[in-house]
Amino acid sequence: MQGKRTIVLSVMLSTLLLLCFPTWALCQDQATPLDVKALLGSWQLVRYEVVKADNQVFLPYGSSLSGILVYLGNGRMFAAWGNQDRPRAKDPQRPTQAELAMRLKGFDAYWGTFEVDAVRRVVIHHVEGCITPEAIGTDRIRNVVVDGDNLILMTSPQPCGGWFKDQCAEGERVRLKLTWRKNP
Repeated sequence: MQGKRTIVLSVMLSTLLLLCFPTWALCQDQATPLDVKALLGSWQLVRYEVVKADNQVFLPYGSSLSGILVYLGNGRMFAAWGNQDRPRAKDPQRPTQAELAMRLKGFDAYWGTFEVDAVRRVVIHHVEGCITPEAIGTDRIRNVVVDGDNLILMTSPQPCGGWFKDQCAEGERVRLKLTWRKNP
């Protein structure tokens, strides 16, 4: 009986490790509810990743990305980030249609209110305004990990698309992972 119990416990522990290892950050300290106070303030974007189902990671906008995320105590929020290597218009006063389109590639900005589901460890951004009008009135739900001065926001699996759809197989689902560092 003792041998069967040991095998069952080993299998359960191995399964838990296999499930949590790829998403270690989302499995850590799940017993402790998320404290909204940990989010308040301004955050600087450190890294924007796309994580595939097999845990392969790619940086759709490269490493020359900057951004800011702000959570206020009154429940308001703002987020903006952009690829710093976007091409510049030859004539900034009269950009071509192609140049205007390239300005949007690798850039996002939105604002609204937010709420925290402390038990599920998610933050919900209620979008009131956005550079893409289709997002207005939607909710952006992000899994949250706070690790010291670092904040990791990750989406649930979603279809790979947008500006980086050419880096995924058709029908592939990915997670967006944004890592932020607290501004002093």
